[in-house]
Amino acid sequence: MSNRYDFSRVSPALQKSAWSAAWASHPSALAHTGDTGAVFLFRKTLTIATVPETFIVHVSADQRYHLFVNGVSVTFGPARGDLLHWNYETVDLAPFLSPGENVLAARVHLFVGENAPVAQITSGFPAFLMQGDTDAEGGVNTPTGWCVAVDEAYTFTNEPASKLWTYAVVGASEIFDAAKHPHGWNVTGFDDTGWLPAKNLKKAAPHGTSDAETYWWLVPRTVPLMVETPVSLGTVRRGMPLERGASFTIPANRSATRLFDHGANVCALPTLTVSGGAGSTITLGYAEGLQDITAKPNLNAKGNRDDINGKELRGYVDTWKPAGGDAAQTLDTLHWRTFRYTELTITTAGEPLTVHALGATATGYPWERRATFDAPEMLELAAIRETGWRTLRLCSHETFMDCPYYEQLQYAGDTRIQALATLYETGDARLFKNALLQYDDSRAAFGLTMSRYPSRIPQVISPFSLWWVCMVEDYFLHVPDSA
Repeated sequence: MSNRYDFSRVSPALQKSAWSAAWASHPSALAHTGDTGAVFLFRKTLTIATVPETFIVHVSADQRYHLFVNGVSVTFGPARGDLLHWNYETVDLAPFLSPGENVLAARVHLFVGENAPVAQITSGFPAFLMQGDTDAEGGVNTPTGWCVAVDEAYTFTNEPASKLWTYAVVGASEIFDAAKHPHGWNVTGFDDTGWLPAKNLKKAAPHGTSDAETYWWLVPRTVPLMVETPVSLGTVRRGMPLERGASFTIPANRSATRLFDHGANVCALPTLTVSGGAGSTITLGYAEGLQDITAKPNLNAKGNRDDINGKELRGYVDTWKPAGGDAAQTLDTLHWRTFRYTELTITTAGEPLTVHALGATATGYPWERRATFDAPEMLELAAIRETGWRTLRLCSHETFMDCPYYEQLQYAGDTRIQALATLYETGDARLFKNALLQYDDSRAAFGLTMSRYPSRIPQVISPFSLWWVCMVEDYFLHVPDSA
């Protein structure tokens, strides 16, 4: 497939030769990642007289980044791949720029050890990359003029997910201490004089570049950016009811818990806006279904997912510790979570805490459903189709996934079915083609493809290599790819 990559938004000068930008890192990055991981904040001030019609840049990181311009979220990335096919995103920053001083900023996180997502391949070096498409945008190239700091607010744990008694490998639970966070770091007016100049780590080079010593061979992202849609956490099933959009206050030295039910699983980034609450602790737990409270930890006793009586939430839990004071603080997570149920617990100390906003941003592959199905005499088939469609959307992101809650891994046995079903429903073959080629990228020296890919831990399930062969035929029969 010679047309694997779309270079239509990439300058010819960046397609064959090493880039003028280089990978940027913290001067002592590995000392900070330790055995769990770390978060690094990169920022650069860019001054322009006028806003151009377009301002195209190419962005990537290891492992993940969240890009901001003047405090406004631009995009997440990079799409998952491997070191020989490391994705970068191409974005137009012009809509986010203003005449005068602007701040480009990126939050980069790297999980290591037991906390590292199995589906996220990494070099082990935290790094960020931005390359202007032409000389006109070259002033943004890393690492020149970029500074970096460690966000000491973050620590990570694999508890309580390690007690799920199943294969749960999507990454760490987060603990965020807002008092240690440099608030305002991604907007103008922030004092970054104490930050360090970003280190030139390695050359940035496209896939196949000769004599370029680099950890990452760069390729343009092959799937579209994920859709982002605001959603609520759902209705309160346990605890004091809330009016939609209403703020609420927990008095000093109190504890309160609310169980929310979204009604169905959703993949979303939770967000809270709070004020006050110095010394308080906020936890948010996530589950597809609640567990029987009397069941042993090693038993999966969910039963009817609608029932909550006699059940408790067991699963991933994120923790926030507000900084206190009158100023509003927005708390979020580094990566999206999967949940139907969320359990919010707030324990205050000497200062009351007010929650001004509580919600989430749903994310996933931007499928556009085009197929129709009409069988009025068999309504149960329509219901089955809707259940399948919801499952497909939950398992479609930068790759297909076997399950978004526990693993987020792209297994060939699952992917063949997902690829065909989404192709019939939408006619969109981009995620199908991406999976097909990623399995080819995984091929071992002895000929078999990995059972799942991308994956930082190799695994072979021999029949899955045969499913991949079937996928090649499926693609040939269904997709008019000129290659």
